[in-house]
Amino acid sequence: MRTFGDDEARLMPRESAFVKARRLLAEGRIIVRRADGRRLVARVRGDSAHLYTTGFDRGTWFCSCAHAAQSTRCSHVIALMLLWIEPGSGSR
Repeated sequence: MRTFGDDEARLMPRESAFVKARRLLAEGRIIVRRADGRRLVARVRGDSAHLYTTGFDRGTWFCSCAHAAQSTRCSHVIALMLLWIEPGSGSR
């Protein structure tokens, strides 16, 4: 079986944040730690097995992953958003 080097791997299409979020949700990788009228906090297990703290507080979505610092919506936040609007679709 042929393996790809780093340069070749960078040229391959990546999974979109939304598609990855749906997969994280389907695989049950979200654990809601707190949900009340003002705040939502969850732990999301990423593909690298790291646990990220993700949530919504004071009108702002947040995530502890490195990608969230560069983008307004990482896949972890999108997965939590999907869980919130689609109850019963993942771990709650």
